[in-house]
Amino acid sequence: EPMLGVVQHWVDEGYIQIPEGIAMCTSTPADVLGLDDRGRIAVGLRGDVAVVSEADVRDVRAIIVEGRVHDFR
Repeated sequence: EPMLGVVQHWVDEGYIQIPEGIAMCTSTPADVLGLDDRGRIAVGLRGDVAVVSEADVRDVRAIIVEGRVHDFR
């Protein structure tokens, strides 16, 4: 959660938009680690998705892994 907390703070302060913040938590780390099949949604890539609240990206509502939805509400 520390990374999400920083991202939420930057969104709240208007420094970045939510899509930029999500990329900071997904595609950027995947790229740094050389995980070419992760970090973004595209055909042929792994399809795990975290569904977060638009009001607070730290509020994970559900996770979709291998086609299964795990609802946290």
